Formats: sequence, structure tokens, C-alpha cells
Amino acid sequence: MLYGYAMSQSGYDIPHEWILLESCSTDSVFNNCSFLHSIVACDDKEAITMKSNDDSLEYFLKSTLKFFLYNEHSLANIISLFDLMRVPSIVITLDSREDPGFSVIFDAKLY
Repeated sequence: MLYGYAMSQSGYDIPHEWILLESCSTDSVFNNCSFLHSIVACDDKEAITMKSNDDSLEYFLKSTLKFFLYNEHSLANIISLFDLMRVPSIVITLDSREDPGFSVIFDAKLY
């Protein structure tokens, strides 16, 4: 079992239809299974427990896209920048002169 850390907020709900690209996250986690391919059980080395403040959340399920973990109680759908950079068909740019955010190009479409 691995351990990770996540940010925790109360009193604010992030819509389940959003996917957040996070530059500081170490893991990609989802609370909306409609974004994921088949969901299967993790083996012992892939399951993680994420701690935040005085609370923790365990992830024992994953997408068959391996690095996307699933728990319906997650704070949000979060893709770590590191995981997204490993997808060969995606181009990610950041130009702070243009916009204070990331541009993601996938299948010739800008997101």
C-alpha cells in the first residue's frame, strides 16, 4: 500500500463534470466513473491511501488506464501534469504571456 497527500477543502464542491489539471499532484484520482474506461481492483502495490489534514481516503479501484485511481468520494477529478505528460498524443503548453493556465491539445483539439 502506498501513501499520498492531497488538499482538502470544506464548504466548496467542485462539479463532478470538471477535470482539473494539477501541476503539484502526485496521483491522478477521479470521483466520476463516466470519465474512465473499465474500473478494476488495484493490486496491493497500486492501492493508495491519501491523507489530508486529519482525514484519509483509500483508493482500491483503478481504470484500466492504470494511472487513474477511482473513489466516488474524491474531492474532484484530478489529472496530475506528470501523468498527462506521459500520454504520447497530448501536447501541453504554458505561456504566461498569453494566459495564466495550461493549454492541452489532444486529437488536434485545444482544451
